[in-house]
Amino acid sequence: MKAILAACLLLAAAALAGCDPYPDTWRWNQKLTVEVSTPEGMRTGSAVTEVVWQERNWTGNFPGSYRGEATVVDLGKGRYLFALIGEQTRYLALRTFAPDLGDKAVITEEGFAAMAGIRGRRDVPTKYYPLLVTFDDVSRPETVKRVDPANLGASFGPGVTLERVSLEIVDEPATTEQITQLLNWLGPNPEPKLGPATGRTRDVPFYRFVSQGDFVRR
Repeated sequence: MKAILAACLLLAAAALAGCDPYPDTWRWNQKLTVEVSTPEGMRTGSAVTEVVWQERNWTGNFPGSYRGEATVVDLGKGRYLFALIGEQTRYLALRTFAPDLGDKAVITEEGFAAMAGIRGRRDVPTKYYPLLVTFDDVSRPETVKRVDPANLGASFGPGVTLERVSLEIVDEPATTEQITQLLNWLGPNPEPKLGPATGRTRDVPFYRFVSQGDFVRR
């Protein structure tokens, strides 16, 4: 009886506040694949993230979330390329599949509903590529370095080039195990930066701009 009363009070409070306790929700799972050409041959990595959007709330915003992991490409000899996740992850499908969505490639309920019904694979436009990074030593998070997608050779040596970044809408579950097995320093919380604060306002190390949550969201 107490549980029923509590549920009724919750519904009544929500109604008085003008918000729906059970808002409409749209979700899809997207697989990001990165293909890299090396002197030893093509190297590929993929990861799946789940994206969730809800209808506009009382603030006028669309609540959204995502979970999954960064895409990692093993280039051999202890070298790895990471395509990070982040806030852009929520928007990536709408931008990548804009040709299929037409005028529905927008942040609206209609856009989310249309996107949730899409299947297939498309190349990600270059301007929407996720942030690419590598490590001098994957066991030391503070050695993270930014990678130029147009010049992988600067980070990995001659003959290494980025061939393709593609996004596919799939029915596969979100993944988290590849990253956590490789980066055993990742903790349960997404907020920590990859290195300690320096107290400086200039020449801030790149590791202060990258968080653990850019690699995995559970």
